[in-house]
Amino acid sequence: MQKILMAKATALWLIDNTKLTFKQISDFCGIHVLQVETLANGEGNISSMDPVLLGQITKEEIIRCEMDPNASLVLIQRVNTHQKKRKSYVSLVNRKEIRNGVLWLVRCYPELKDTDIIKFLPTTKNTVQAIRSGTYWDMKNLVAKNPVLIGLCAQDSLDQLVQLAQERKKFLS
Repeated sequence: MQKILMAKATALWLIDNTKLTFKQISDFCGIHVLQVETLANGEGNISSMDPVLLGQITKEEIIRCEMDPNASLVLIQRVNTHQKKRKSYVSLVNRKEIRNGVLWLVRCYPELKDTDIIKFLPTTKNTVQAIRSGTYWDMKNLVAKNPVLIGLCAQDSLDQLVQLAQERKKFLS
């Protein structure tokens, strides 16, 4: 069973912004009804947090439960499909290949931001900027290599990164 994040802050937001009953809020947040009443009275120094923005519940679910006081809010079930993007340790052999992977990404996908590459491959902003501008100190020895083929990442992770960059490019155009 999943629990919500920041139960009291979420409860306070639900009190202030919905017509849900205290019982519905306490059941959803996993706190006692008396705690919900205390929050409603303004006791405690807690700032509210929107559960819709946190992705814990939908606006439609809130509206459904506002119409029926006996209905219970249902938490959005998240399926953990995230794979680990990279190993915490990169071997010495692969550390030299990181720069080649950065060069490949910069050449094949120039729309990628430096910050995207930094999050994707274990490198620094200065290295990415130097490779992009061609001023890297060892530029003549770099060979553009696909980071998937040299074992730095998975193909689906690379596809997601490229799709994100292309969507961002379409949005800004």
